[in-house]
Amino acid sequence: MGSTPGIPVAFSKGFNPTPNISFGLAVATGIASTWDLVHIELQHDESLEGAAARLQGQLPEGMDIRMAWRPRIKASQLGRAVSRVLFQVERLPLSRRALEERVASLQHRDVRIQKRNKKGQVQEISILEHIAHIRVLGEGKVLVGLKMHEGSGLRIQDLLEAAFTLPRDVVLASDVARRGLLYQGLDPTQTDVGVHLPPTISRKSEGQAA
Repeated sequence: MGSTPGIPVAFSKGFNPTPNISFGLAVATGIASTWDLVHIELQHDESLEGAAARLQGQLPEGMDIRMAWRPRIKASQLGRAVSRVLFQVERLPLSRRALEERVASLQHRDVRIQKRNKKGQVQEISILEHIAHIRVLGEGKVLVGLKMHEGSGLRIQDLLEAAFTLPRDVVLASDVARRGLLYQGLDPTQTDVGVHLPPTISRKSEGQAA
C-alpha cells in the first residue's frame, strides 16, 4: 500500500470491540443480509430483556433485535450451529423458463467445481452435495438453500456461476441477499431446531428439493 507524500496512512488493528462481539457467519463482499446470529459478551449482570432493550436503543434505524437468549455454546462455535443458509438472488440475466430448465437439468448433471478446504488443499466437489433446494421465483429470480457443515459450505457466487453457466462478472452484478438461517443447539429452551425465515417462506418450502 502506498500513499501520496504528506498524507498519513492508518492501518486497522481488526474488529476487536469491548465487550466482545462475535458474528455467526461472515457475509461475503457484495452480499446483503437481513438477519444474522451475533454473540455478545455482557459486562454487567442484567436481564436479557434489559440488555436487549439497551442495545436496541443504540442500533441504527431499521436494525432490530428479534430474539435474545443465553447460548449453551461458546462464541467460537456459533457458525458451526448453522446447518442451512437461505439466499434470494435477483437480476440474473435469464428468463423464468431458462432458470427452470437449468435447475431441472442439475439433477442429471454432475456439476463439479474446485474448492479449497481448511488446510488449503484444492478439492473437486459436486455442487449437488451442497444444495438443499432451489426455487425459481420469476424472471431473473431464484431462492437458494445451501447446506452448511461445521460453519463451512459452498459460496453462493460459485454455485450461481456453475449451476447457471454464467460468467463471474455477471454473477457479481446480480443482487444477492441472505434471507434466513437454519440453526440448532443455540437456545437451551429449544428441543429441535431454531429457524428464522421471511414471512413469505414457510418451513414446507424449506424442505423442497431442487
